[in-house]
Amino acid sequence: MKRFPLFFFLLVCSIAAAQGQDRLNIERFFSHKYRNSHAIMVEIKGEQLDAYRLSLYKSLEIRQQQGEVNSIEQAVQADAKSASRSQEIRAAGKIVAAYYQFSPIRERGPNRFILFRKENNDTAVLIYLEGHTELKRLIQIFLNKK
Repeated sequence: MKRFPLFFFLLVCSIAAAQGQDRLNIERFFSHKYRNSHAIMVEIKGEQLDAYRLSLYKSLEIRQQQGEVNSIEQAVQADAKSASRSQEIRAAGKIVAAYYQFSPIRERGPNRFILFRKENNDTAVLIYLEGHTELKRLIQIFLNKK
């Protein structure tokens, strides 16, 4: 009987650790606590996204903030290491656009995506998406919208 509390504690810790591994570094930039006068944040859920097989769209555009752009870029690069699919566009050896797909958090859940575009050292766009689509299809959608 003394072992049950220890077993329960270890079980709870292992579940918390497993969920923590699914979190992305970019999440903090979309938090309600994140405020920046040089940022434009958009969040869309619902029917507007159905045609794209998406359930969530979040975007953040940062202008005239080199420090923030660098922080976002570092978070994207850290998340990229766990991407299941990726495509990067480079100029002069630096990433100017990147598209990443991540596995669902739970079985049959939506795929997760990060799209990142850096226009210059102090301007960038970060997009986070969830849905039952594939990276290749999203890239086509975004390339055709230009």
